[in-house]
Amino acid sequence: MDPEVILKRFTQEESKEQDEDKAGPSALKESDWRQMDRLIRSTVKDKGAKELKQLSLSLHQLQVQNELLYHENDGLREALTTKEKHKKRGKPLDLQQREEYHGGAVF
Repeated sequence: MDPEVILKRFTQEESKEQDEDKAGPSALKESDWRQMDRLIRSTVKDKGAKELKQLSLSLHQLQVQNELLYHENDGLREALTTKEKHKKRGKPLDLQQREEYHGGAVF
């Protein structure tokens, strides 16, 4: 049995997964605006352009707003689950016992 054949399978799958991660809808993480800013700066030729600064500020503002909305959404989901848990109350105890239970001691 040749171990190289098996090892090649794993290395190919790992490289495919890495390529798929990079080739997804966005190669960057959702909350990493610094990486996006670096990407913009590397693609733009004129580093001191007013449009670059506006684009960078807009990108930062949108990322911050997205992050805030994400956390607000998580908080609202948590509040909803807490509210639903409070609605699930137990059944009231039946304090009215049958007649057999009261009195009638047998010796």
